[in-house]
Amino acid sequence: MVDSDILLLDISNNDEYTWTTIFEPSVQTKSSTPSTTTIISVSSSQQSNTSSNNVPIVIGITIGTFISISLVFGGVFLYRRNKNKQRHRKSLIPIN
Repeated sequence: MVDSDILLLDISNNDEYTWTTIFEPSVQTKSSTPSTTTIISVSSSQQSNTSSNNVPIVIGITIGTFISISLVFGGVFLYRRNKNKQRHRKSLIPIN
């Protein structure tokens, strides 16, 4: 038996739950009785909608990262500039 890194909890039998490495999707038919089995399927149109919905998120993350990096570098630049001005002022000899 090959040992898999992923284990699934098989809840198809209400009396006994078991751990398994095999996933066998069943065909769900419409019936008037409620079903305890939930099948998740992603169609190609749902996948394309998901990827198109991610575009604004990626753009927002990119812009946010750029602004954050710019603020950090700007802060470091202003800190060093102010520190250098203070050193320069201390090195001057006051004239009475």
